[in-house]
Formats: sequence, C-alpha cells, structure tokens
Amino acid sequence: MTGLGCAAIALFPVIAEAQQPEDLSARQSVLEEIIVTARRRSETLQDVPGAVSAFSDTLIGDLQADDISGLQYAVPNLYLEEGDASNAVIFLRGVGQNDSLAFVESGVAVYVDDVFISRTQAAFLDLFDVERVEVLRGPQGTLYGRNSPGGAIKFISTAPPD
Repeated sequence: MTGLGCAAIALFPVIAEAQQPEDLSARQSVLEEIIVTARRRSETLQDVPGAVSAFSDTLIGDLQADDISGLQYAVPNLYLEEGDASNAVIFLRGVGQNDSLAFVESGVAVYVDDVFISRTQAAFLDLFDVERVEVLRGPQGTLYGRNSPGGAIKFISTAPPD
C-alpha cells in the first residue's frame, strides 16, 4: 500500500467524527408552525395535501419583493411579469394567459382576501400590508372555481390594529 493510501485510512475515523448529526432538539425549537387557508379552512402547512408555497410578511421582506413578480424565484414553476397595459402575466405549471383581452380569463386565479380578481389588468399587485401570500400549484377548480386550472395565488391582508 502506498503512503497516501495509509494516510487516508488513518484519517478516516476523524472524517467520520466530523460528520456526526447535530442535536435535532435545538433545531426543532427554531421551526415555527405555518397556518394557511389553502383548503378554505385554517390548518398547518404540513397538513395540506397539495403543493402550496406560503410566504409570511417577514419572508416577503427577506425576499425584498415589492410586487408579486418578486415571488417567482421562490416558487417552483411560477412565472410572473408585467405585460402590456399593466396586466399580470402569470403562468403556473405551464398554464396561464399572456393576452390582455377583456374577455379572456387567466388560467391562474388571483384572490385578495378571498375575493376573486377577474381581470389580469388588476392582478399585478404590490405586496403592501400583506400578512401572507399563498401560492397553490395545480388545478384548484374544486375550491376556487373554473378559473384556476393552473393554480391560485391568495393574498391575505394584515388585519387593522385596534
């Protein structure tokens, strides 16, 4: 055996010691429970059986997202841009609409406090006074109607103070 092979074998126990797992109890105290309303009721994000991305106001601040296009790099399969006539061009899982015609509906539903925004001209929103944003990927027609074959984006506003 060469000198290099003997040195590698001699160092193996040191390498194995360096890769010991961390104490999981310390890490679990840092995780917070995320409550979403993706299925029209409050439940933890972990209990939702669909593909949901949720962003709290602090996470939106960390992403430095001023409008909804700032979320596109944090959500898988989401494409957002401001089209002509300030309309929202939203594609989710390849489903969307890039025309700004008045009679054409988008394939991704946008909701502000459970109110459907029916036209894309009003859907390119600023993220101001938002408690959280939920992005539901995949067909959501059962809970969110016929205008959501690609998914739904929900904005939940911050409650006013006392």
